[in-house]
Amino acid sequence: MKITIYQAISSLLPGAEFSIKDNDYDQIDWWDEVYQKPTKEEVEEEIKKIQKEYDTKEYQRLRAPEYPPIADQLDAIWKGGDAYEIMLAKVMAIKDKYPKPE
Repeated sequence: MKITIYQAISSLLPGAEFSIKDNDYDQIDWWDEVYQKPTKEEVEEEIKKIQKEYDTKEYQRLRAPEYPPIADQLDAIWKGGDAYEIMLAKVMAIKDKYPKPE
């Protein structure tokens, strides 16, 4: 996912009133009376920050659809024994497949 200028400004100044055309800083219409329009450099830094956070959490997005449903995981915990061990093995296999970056 590519972070947009709109997302960066919304992150920097939640609730700011503006519009943007074609993801172009020079085509921002700023009508907010509370916040001052951020500089292009501030927006670019925020884009880098958000993109890094997004990229760092890719392993979470890859793992999520492969995990067994939470209800099944809880059921295995309550049952314990073999049910717990089997579920733990499933979860750990997914974690191994998509390791958390260091």
